[in-house]
Amino acid sequence: MLAGATIFERALRLGRNMILARILAPDQFGLMAIVMLVNSLFEAITEVGVRQSVIQNKHGASDAFLNIAWWFNATRGIVIFGLGYMAAPWVCDFYEDPSLLPVLRFGLLAFPLASFVSTRMFVLQRELRIGPYAIIMQGSGLFSTLVTLVAVLYIPNVWALVIGFVVEPAFRVVASFVACPIKPSLRFDRELAGEFFTFARRMALLGLMSFLVGRMDVFFLAKLISKEELGMYSLALSLADIPRFGVSRVIGPLLLPMLATVQDDLPALKRELLAVTRAMLALLTPLAAGLIVLAAPLLRLVYGEPYGVMAMTFRFLCVYLLVAILGRTIMSVYMAIGRPDYQRGFSLLRLVLLASAMYPAIVTWGTEGAAVACLCSLVVTFGLQLLHLRSILGLGILRYLAAAGSGLALAVVVGLPGIALVRFSGGSDLTLLAGVGALVALALGTGGWRILNKTRVRAAAATSTT
Repeated sequence: MLAGATIFERALRLGRNMILARILAPDQFGLMAIVMLVNSLFEAITEVGVRQSVIQNKHGASDAFLNIAWWFNATRGIVIFGLGYMAAPWVCDFYEDPSLLPVLRFGLLAFPLASFVSTRMFVLQRELRIGPYAIIMQGSGLFSTLVTLVAVLYIPNVWALVIGFVVEPAFRVVASFVACPIKPSLRFDRELAGEFFTFARRMALLGLMSFLVGRMDVFFLAKLISKEELGMYSLALSLADIPRFGVSRVIGPLLLPMLATVQDDLPALKRELLAVTRAMLALLTPLAAGLIVLAAPLLRLVYGEPYGVMAMTFRFLCVYLLVAILGRTIMSVYMAIGRPDYQRGFSLLRLVLLASAMYPAIVTWGTEGAAVACLCSLVVTFGLQLLHLRSILGLGILRYLAAAGSGLALAVVVGLPGIALVRFSGGSDLTLLAGVGALVALALGTGGWRILNKTRVRAAAATSTT
């Protein structure tokens, strides 16, 4: 159900972007990219992993723990909104655009709204109750998409985008209290509060570092290139992000709870990590290969002829986001064992690498330089994380890379014939899309069949052991 709802929601979002790209000028998407950047920054400043603490803590499903988490989240949202509202003029001065102020301040409403969500919603994820969780998460995305499409008919500018952005968390709050209500109380359990804040201390600055390494490209690009180019980059990034988004909405909600159940059994934790990595790569690498091969025709078909200039940037972004998915699985291991501070160290290193490379890369190569800087810094830190897994789980790099073997083979099956088709066939963009799409479908079917077989073998082995 979660997978189906995610596919439908993402398809609707893609359709929305296809329509909006033909109605709104690219600079409007550039303005919206700045609004989203500022929201993410203020959210990251005080991110301490409320959702992760509910999932990871053994008492996370109790009313007392959820009460502490809700009050912390709500207070954080109100405080950050106030700070963001006051700081908005400085942001406009930095980007030299005073007209951005009312849009920016309205967009900041999304943050306090999201903070009032019922923390019992995180228990749904903890207990793998996928149905209600999918309704809340994907339902809010669908509602936001529909509101944006209606709004753009009356307000054909950035305001249509920001209105859709704000109504999404508002819908999520209402849906969360309907599906899994919580009654906030002013009575707090000191012992559980201590556990919550111990986890929060280990999460301190991790959210900010993750934001900086994840959005530094937009931060620099918004200052160094035109808003038209920034808008094109943000839409290309949105398209390249489809595989990562799908994983975050389908596998992401299941991954941390699954790993947390075996947090005290390191051999089991290692097996689960390898199984998840093998499954994700078997599905995602052929999809990424298809996106890379079809970069130019896909961008032209989805957003219009002018967006074809982003083809090379798009290719680098596809590789970058694929590696980022793998990095998130390792971070989930750190969260499962209650050590998010491990991730903080690697995020700090990546932040230093990005800060050193991003400006010269953009000045020299533009949007392609931004994507390459993101990719190179991530590859370095990801390699070091693999080395670190040896000390935590006893997992060697070669064994981890072996889990990627079938996925890489499927990517070759898509990539080589796809490149030949695009280069030598001379067909239309639609013909190329159909041809490479068929290769991707074949590879995904093969990968899915292999995953299903391995799952059956593991289930049979578990049953016989029992």
